[in-house]
Amino acid sequence: MKQKHRLYRKLKVIIIAGIIFSIYTCRPDDNDNDWPQLYEIISLEQITSTNSSIWDFHPRWSHDGNKIAFARFNSSISDLALYIWDKTTKEVTEIVSGMYGDCSISWNPDDTKIAIDVRDENEVSQIYIVNVDNGEMTKFTNNSVNSFRPAWSNDGEKIVYVESYNLYLKATTGGSVVRIAETQNAWNPLWSPDDTKILFSKESHKEDIYSIFPDGTGLTLLAEGNSPPAENWASWSPDGNEIVYQLYNKRTTRLVLKDLITDEVYLLLERNDCRFPHWSPDGNSIVFAYQENLWILTFK
Repeated sequence: MKQKHRLYRKLKVIIIAGIIFSIYTCRPDDNDNDWPQLYEIISLEQITSTNSSIWDFHPRWSHDGNKIAFARFNSSISDLALYIWDKTTKEVTEIVSGMYGDCSISWNPDDTKIAIDVRDENEVSQIYIVNVDNGEMTKFTNNSVNSFRPAWSNDGEKIVYVESYNLYLKATTGGSVVRIAETQNAWNPLWSPDDTKILFSKESHKEDIYSIFPDGTGLTLLAEGNSPPAENWASWSPDGNEIVYQLYNKRTTRLVLKDLITDEVYLLLERNDCRFPHWSPDGNSIVFAYQENLWILTFK
């Protein structure tokens, strides 16, 4: 991450395609004092462009930083598909379509496969592994209850996912499934960069964000959510020292950063319906969904 600077200015407003984004480069202060700047320069890029019947969501950077996988739902034909955006060509490619479900996304370490959650022939949500080259899907779970939100470990050996609002671990080579203790009401898991912890939110009155060791010990509150509850989709920075997540209030959505070393919280972006933030591998960008499209917020 870039070095933090002392004093500059409070707010930068960016207008793109008639849309006004409030980009906060500083720490929020209730008294509206001069605030320390968080980053020197911020740019904003829209990377997908759809119509009102198509919604792009759940963006996830590949490990090499060259691609972003995302889900696309076309309401006019009730079709859910997995797509990949290429950073070099700026083009999007359909990998597989004709699905139904949530389609949350997680890459394997060499970016050749993607874990997703979609409904099977019995209308039960399962975890599937998708081959990026040919779109072939292999069922990873085969449960009688819904399995959601897969997160592939960075060493490629395990996938953590949600079942009955608890976190479960399963080796990518198969075998038994282990429930992680102390994860009741868990949602949206994500491995830390060194695989020593799992980040997740708890479906409670505030959607607080926690971390826990894979053996079920060391449950730690990292950030408080807000009320009424709403999914916050937390994401680690590449060095594991910060998280980005979304917060709702009664009128709008905020993307915020929390420094886990200093406990400081920074307001990054405020705009209604900003969701699903995910940090780039180089630590300089965050991809997120805004309304029907995907955007990249880049730190120079």
